[in-house]
Amino acid sequence: MGLPGVARPADLQAKAEKIWSNCRDKLKDIVGARAFSTWIEPVGVVGMGAGSITLVAPHKFHVDYWEKNIRPAVQGALKDVEPEIKTFYLVVKEIKNETVAIARKQPHKRKMLQDEFTFDNFVEGSGNQFAKTAAWTFVTNQNGTRFNPLFVYGMTGLGKTHLLQSIGNQAVDQNPRTKVCYITSEKFFRDFINSISNKTTTQFSTIYRNVDVLLVDDVQFFQKKEGTQEQFFHTFNELLQKGKQIVLSSDRAPKDILGIEERLLSRFQSGLVVDIQPPDFETRIAILQQKANQDALDIPYEVLEYIATKIQTNVRELFGAIVRLLARSLLYEEEITLDLAKREIVKISPGGQSQKISIESIQETTAAKFGFNTDQIIGKGRRKELALARQIAMYLSREMTECSLKTIGLHFGGRDHSTIIHACKQIGSLTKSDGVVKTAVENITSKLAI
Repeated sequence: MGLPGVARPADLQAKAEKIWSNCRDKLKDIVGARAFSTWIEPVGVVGMGAGSITLVAPHKFHVDYWEKNIRPAVQGALKDVEPEIKTFYLVVKEIKNETVAIARKQPHKRKMLQDEFTFDNFVEGSGNQFAKTAAWTFVTNQNGTRFNPLFVYGMTGLGKTHLLQSIGNQAVDQNPRTKVCYITSEKFFRDFINSISNKTTTQFSTIYRNVDVLLVDDVQFFQKKEGTQEQFFHTFNELLQKGKQIVLSSDRAPKDILGIEERLLSRFQSGLVVDIQPPDFETRIAILQQKANQDALDIPYEVLEYIATKIQTNVRELFGAIVRLLARSLLYEEEITLDLAKREIVKISPGGQSQKISIESIQETTAAKFGFNTDQIIGKGRRKELALARQIAMYLSREMTECSLKTIGLHFGGRDHSTIIHACKQIGSLTKSDGVVKTAVENITSKLAI
């Protein structure tokens, strides 16, 4: 029998399930039936805590899609259903929260590690070879801490987190009793603030100073947080004195991080500092191939090569391109082809074709393909071939730019959004059933994407 006024775990779970059920009802109207069935319906609820609810997805693709497309919608729906819910976490499989937790299968393994991050699936190339070798040597060197601490830096999305987590997973694989703690600098900061509020700073210090391997991501966010820097300084020193291992990551070299005390920066640089550079073309293709194989995706090599050509600096954006193509394929029942890739990648490639392709260039290219001029495409002529060309231009304007329906309509002689929607549906259907239209769309897309 529970204490009066104290919620039991079963009660909290029932409440969480009710909140999520009501939230899903709202989201069905917001995102549409097709997106709902693909991305929201398979998501369940794990439980809830103070001001948050934790959801669980069947696949990492769901997490990526939510972050890029529907997080604000979900956040808003949850707030409408239950105002006390300030945020939510969407996790995959057994990863339940953002705390430093004790793993079930290995009772001495402190972690927030994801099993998918290992040295085996870290794709090595010229830009990251030294960093990977240093990390492997760091964790497999049984005799000491010559490279301690290890500091890894590089632009966002290049694999720093993967490398840190690989170190943690390898450490535990070598000795299941190893206490490994992976944490972001932001989480360390929040935990420290909470410990002050709750008067539990002693417990806080014990947690972080009683580990064998401490992995801290994005230490640049310690800047200008004087109290947190002080706490981390003492944590760092105590672990180092005990001969424990410390790995840090940042988006820049230690000497370039402003707003951090000199004594802390000097400790960051006291071990081995290595950088990760953007992957070269061959490495980018290898990364994409591995991702496709890992998730059992049937993607033509020419599509992977095209993505690798257009996205050159960020591994996370490479994965995002795969997610976007998969989403498009699932939601619109389209085969993943080079034509689809050209239409979609221009929307996300940073500084790439999305800035060069305009409605005007689409109109001009389409008109030339069919032997018309731009004025005819924009005008009111109803000849069959002209009407088809106009609809293709509308369709590609919707597919290859980020312009709204209203904006597209204004570029086509002030036509309303329903006309644009009809054209998009019509051409979308014809590209599947009419070889002539499909070829025309592919040709125009190719010319625009050059």
